[in-house]
Amino acid sequence: MKQIVRRCAAANERDRYNNAADILWTPQHNILMWGFMLILLALLATVFWVFVLLRRPPSETIHYQQTTKIVTEHDTIRESVPVIKEVMVPQETPQGIENYYDWVKKQANENCELSVLWMEQQARILPTFEEVAKLSIQAQRRARARTEKEMKVELQKYLPADNPQFHVIYASAQFYLGQAISDFWVAMAYNPRLANIYQEAQERIQDASKP
Repeated sequence: MKQIVRRCAAANERDRYNNAADILWTPQHNILMWGFMLILLALLATVFWVFVLLRRPPSETIHYQQTTKIVTEHDTIRESVPVIKEVMVPQETPQGIENYYDWVKKQANENCELSVLWMEQQARILPTFEEVAKLSIQAQRRARARTEKEMKVELQKYLPADNPQFHVIYASAQFYLGQAISDFWVAMAYNPRLANIYQEAQERIQDASKP
């Protein structure tokens, strides 16, 4: 301020301000204005973050401390107890059910054998070797689907289908079914019979493609 007064009262006319605008918009005033703006923005940001922190939900530690208050005789405690439905536990094993699991293994092997015969028939008529190569997967699925249908019919000899124990035994028998099918096709991987099916199909398709 003193500098402005001295310049306005300077004896030499050249040292004075040309007009009032030079007094209002000096670089010194611009620096002060920008400094004030920065301080104002910093205060606003501080207020905003304080507001956000106050609105945050309590942490797990605070929540734990709040739930460990002392319960007096005037307090009412409400506990949510899960409702456990009654589970029917079989009291005794159906008579002769052990034979059922052995029957599942035997029937699975028979249906796998039928699937191999089906593969031999399909390998003679399929036009491309890519389709022949998929026969092994299709044959396993056919054997499983056929056996599962027969398993339900066989199990009804021991239990009625509406008995809850029926579904438990059927589900456990599927384990034996999967194991029997897996063992059969692992053995077939080392059996020349399956390799001959692919070999004959490949030769037939190559001969058919020759001009």
